[in-house]
Amino acid sequence: NKLLARSQGNPFYLEELLNFLHDRGLDPRDPTALEKIELPDSLHTLILSRIDQLSAREKTTLRVASVIGRLFRAHWLIGYYPELGEAASVKDDLDQLAELDFTPLDTPDPELVYLFKHIVTHEVAYENLPFATRARLHARLARYLENQVASGALTETFLLDTLTYHYLRSEDTAKQREYLRKAGQAAVNMSAFNTALDYLTRLMELTPATDPARSAVTLLLATAQRGLGDYAAARDTARHVDRREGVHLA
Repeated sequence: NKLLARSQGNPFYLEELLNFLHDRGLDPRDPTALEKIELPDSLHTLILSRIDQLSAREKTTLRVASVIGRLFRAHWLIGYYPELGEAASVKDDLDQLAELDFTPLDTPDPELVYLFKHIVTHEVAYENLPFATRARLHARLARYLENQVASGALTETFLLDTLTYHYLRSEDTAKQREYLRKAGQAAVNMSAFNTALDYLTRLMELTPATDPARSAVTLLLATAQRGLGDYAAARDTARHVDRREGVHLA
C-alpha cells in the first residue's frame, strides 16, 4: 500500500496523509486517485502542505494561536490579536480547523480551549512564522496577559511562568529581566531551586556588570545554589557580591 509505505508505519503520518487526500476530495481506496497526486515526502512537508490549503483567515488564526502554545484559550487568542475579527468569526475559523483535525476542541464551554492535535503540527505552524514576527507576537501576548492581571481577571502568580516564557521570546530586554527576577524569586520561595537556577542564570546573563541590581541577583543565585546543595558554587558566586554593600551569605 502506497500510503503505508510513505508513512513508514507512523500512525500520525498515515492519518495526516489521509487528511491530505480528503482535503483534495480524493478517495484513498481508489488506486487511480493516488496516481493523480504527488504525496509529500516528509511529515513536516505534509503538514505544511495542508496548512497551505487553508484560507488566509484560517492560516492566520492557526499561526497566531501557535504563539500561545500547543494548548490555547480562544479568548486569549482574540484578546491579544484582535485583527482576527469578532469572537463569532474566530469561533467559526476554530471550528473549521477542528473539523480539519488541526486543533480539536480540548475543553468545551464556558471556556473554549483548543489543542494542536500533534506537537509536530504546532511546531510547523509556529516555525512558519518569521523570527521577527514571532518576537512581536510573543510581546503582544505578554502585554495582553499583563493587562489581564492589571484588570484583576487573572493573577500574576498564576501567570508568572507564562509571562516569563513569552517575554523571553520577545525582544523586550527590560521585561525579560523584570520577569526573570520575579520568577526566580518565586521559585526560590517555593524551594524549586532547579527552576530558580535556570531563571537566575539567564538573568545574570542579561544584567550588566555595572548595574546596581546585579549584587542582589548574584545573592539570589547563590541562594538557589545553596538550596541545591552546591555550596562550592554558592561560595564562588557570593564572592562576586559587592562587599561594600555589606551583603554576604551566612
